[in-house]
Amino acid sequence: MSREVSVDAAETPLGILRRFLGLERDVLVLSLAMVAFSVGFQATSRFLPEYLVALGASGVVVGLYRTLGNVIAAVYPYPGGAISDRLGSRYALTLFGLVSTAGFTVWLVAPQIGTVTIFGVPVAPWVWIFVGLLLAQAWKSFGLGATFAVVK
Repeated sequence: MSREVSVDAAETPLGILRRFLGLERDVLVLSLAMVAFSVGFQATSRFLPEYLVALGASGVVVGLYRTLGNVIAAVYPYPGGAISDRLGSRYALTLFGLVSTAGFTVWLVAPQIGTVTIFGVPVAPWVWIFVGLLLAQAWKSFGLGATFAVVK
């Protein structure tokens, strides 16, 4: 016969941390996810210009990459807020996290994708970095409204 030991959630390391910081569960999970995605985005975005050049992009393309990143950061919060209002903050943040992870994955596999032909037009490997940017910015920019809704 086995005895089940009941552990109070407040006695776990996570529970102790939550009590120490005075955080509710939603805010703690959101904070940890924000740190993870922010570190991932900052760590990768620093090297993406060199990555673009290694994939065959010119200096103009690197400039366009930075410009597109700024435009996305300015535009994405509006549709992100609408999606968050429709789905709810938790589901929206989960969706944005998955989309952002897909963007990081596209960045990772861009060299393996190589040059492909779409509708008879050759697409260089560096184009996939732009596709990844559109997806990876989802957490950072789409999730802005949902983040505020959770923290409220």
